[in-house]
Amino acid sequence: MEFTLQNPLDMHVHFRDGEMKDVVAPLTSESFSGALVMPNLVPPVMNLEALKAYKARIETVTEDDNFIPYMTVFFHE
Repeated sequence: MEFTLQNPLDMHVHFRDGEMKDVVAPLTSESFSGALVMPNLVPPVMNLEALKAYKARIETVTEDDNFIPYMTVFFHE
């Protein structure tokens, strides 16, 4: 029996930011239809504005693929 995953998801990915994101995000979007993005950035993603900005930076480098970054935020007091 053979199974073929048509739209796999990466359920835990760290793109980081800057040059690292520019390399890792396109490699991920070539193989996956989406990913649950862990934004371990400095400063941390702690509000909607920062989340939208980070998502836009990811979408810019993955726009050639049918890829959805599912975003998460940092919980804090």
